[in-house]
Amino acid sequence: MSIAFVSPAIKKDGVLHQRLLGYKKALKRNSLSLDKKYIRVATSEKSQGNEIYEFRNGKEQVDGLLKDDIIPDAIFCINDITAIGAIHQLQHHGFNIPNDIGVIGFDNIYFSSMIYPPLTTIDQCTYELGTMAAAILVGSINDPNRGNISTVLEPKLIIRESV
Repeated sequence: MSIAFVSPAIKKDGVLHQRLLGYKKALKRNSLSLDKKYIRVATSEKSQGNEIYEFRNGKEQVDGLLKDDIIPDAIFCINDITAIGAIHQLQHHGFNIPNDIGVIGFDNIYFSSMIYPPLTTIDQCTYELGTMAAAILVGSINDPNRGNISTVLEPKLIIRESV
């Protein structure tokens, strides 16, 4: 089984780098080999609005995979907009999603359920994160001597029809 990774440019200390590390860890945990030819990261920074850049990057990275005759079983995209671009380009080239190639995104944005096929994605639980952040802020205001608080929210896999 081969799973490609598609992303915009990654900074070593950012959240996108953490997602790349998670991809590598998941491959290892499932006894899948890491082949760098399946990792596709944009080399240029954003030159337009964020959504347009992410969508185009998904399309361009898919074109790069196909140009190099690399057809993975699935593609993990760094975010849903990139995944929508990847699905668009795969369908343009005649691939059936998910029968030929599965695609998964990250963020669970509103439009991810509205495309065809509906996108399987990872939900970051942003509502819960916002609620918790507000509670921590209020607690810190009420008790200035309160120490740092560390918490982890588990993301949720939203299974739809793209894998």
